Amino acid sequence: MFPLFQISFLSRLLDGDYDGLISVKQLKEKGDFGVGTFDAIDGEMIVLDGIVYKAKGNGTVEIADDKETVPFANVTFFENSKSYAISKIENYESLIQKLNEIISPKMNRFYVIKLSGAFSKIKVRSEYKQVKPFKPLAVVMKTDETIFDYENLDGDLVGLFCPNFMSSLNSTGWHFHFISNDKQKGGHIIELKMENAKFEFHEIDELELKN
Repeated sequence: MFPLFQISFLSRLLDGDYDGLISVKQLKEKGDFGVGTFDAIDGEMIVLDGIVYKAKGNGTVEIADDKETVPFANVTFFENSKSYAISKIENYESLIQKLNEIISPKMNRFYVIKLSGAFSKIKVRSEYKQVKPFKPLAVVMKTDETIFDYENLDGDLVGLFCPNFMSSLNSTGWHFHFISNDKQKGGHIIELKMENAKFEFHEIDELELKN
């Protein structure tokens, strides 16, 4: 089983330290699946099947260059251990409730999840690239966040669950990024509604941290 690799701490981003620490090429050596962001908060990162996608603040999606750098991310090599089918998920909250029921009572582990399906509605966010001096993340979310509402999209959710003991290092609970099947739309999940989907996930009991 591969560990969950984390580059830096969430508190670093919250404080406005957005300088990249490792390259995209180095990140891909640690995993083929995960979430994160890029130097200067230049959009949302979706790592799927070994490809690092960048969902940008203007709504476009591109493949990240290996030379780009990363200030914060979580990746691993995806190994499916359990699969499920779900239907009629009315909103994001109901998805989280369903997932918590599945992993309970072992919520002291890390989980990664790939959920593929048809989304009747999906709302995502991203951010515009910042310039120095960097603003704290809470300010960026007010001034430079962009929100996109889509309907009738097929795509993948790339998700991570962090247990409560990670509260000083990362956000706890579930965290999802989305990318459409045509790789043209994506971002951080805010809300969704799905008709049918299947998902695969596995537990991770080891964390590799690079500051």
